[in-house]
Amino acid sequence: MPSATLTPHEPTLTTSKSGQPTLPAGYILVRKGNPYITKHSRALTHEANRTVYTVQSPTKTQIGIAVPSTIYVHVQALNEQTSAARATAVAKKDATTRNAFEAELHKLFPYMPVDRADEVVKHTLQKRSGRVGRTTTLELSNVVALAVRAHIRHNLTGYDALLRKGVGKERARKEVQGVVDDLDRTWRGEKKEVAKEEPRGGPPKTGRGSSVRKPRHEKSVVSKEAVTGVTRIEKQRQKQKRKRKRKQETNPADRKALTQPADKKRTVLGANISSSLAQLPRRRSLRIEEQTGQAAKEHEDVMDLD
Repeated sequence: MPSATLTPHEPTLTTSKSGQPTLPAGYILVRKGNPYITKHSRALTHEANRTVYTVQSPTKTQIGIAVPSTIYVHVQALNEQTSAARATAVAKKDATTRNAFEAELHKLFPYMPVDRADEVVKHTLQKRSGRVGRTTTLELSNVVALAVRAHIRHNLTGYDALLRKGVGKERARKEVQGVVDDLDRTWRGEKKEVAKEEPRGGPPKTGRGSSVRKPRHEKSVVSKEAVTGVTRIEKQRQKQKRKRKRKQETNPADRKALTQPADKKRTVLGANISSSLAQLPRRRSLRIEEQTGQAAKEHEDVMDLD
């Protein structure tokens, strides 16, 4: 089996307080800033079986590498020769990345305002920013979704203000979570789902002999006796009281009679009923007489119950 390739060891050199490192003879400091020169200087030095030194400041911050001067001069020449071609290739790659990002953004968030979309693209794809848009370890759809939510959180909520007040990152995220979710859903064109209230006791039972419970927001149809708990006598008393109240409102004589003692009430009510019957047509007299006797008996019963 071929042996695994090991990363060559790079000793560390620390600069003095003045910022000047003490380098081995024939070596030069290549400061950070140009990825092409740093990458190729390190690679060519390892290929030549020479040592690459990592140079750091007194505070342990890396400021560059030290490589042989001859290799550095050669890499500088290569950089000048290939700069135009590399710039064209980088621009083409950046355009491809931007176009793919914009297409996915419009696909996932078709209702996002145009100015917001442009701002997300510009901010997210900024080079050497360390933002989620530059990562290559996630799918493009996930990158776009995370970038949009980050834009909402930082620009359309009080998230940054909470951080400035000393609120922890996790707590601040929870505080603005609702706003982020609502805007995310709106720009996607989705409607907010409203949770339906389930019936008590779980899902309804089916089959013969099963009793289905109704949801809490629906009224159950039950008998009046079960609701009020009144007995037959109490129902009859309430019914007769309603009758007396209606008569009291329409017949002044009955109203006066109802304010008298019980025995006088029966006499006056009977007289009023008789006088009323005398004014009705004769063809209905027989039936009314029967009703009169029954009404008088009911009045008697009610007076006894009261």
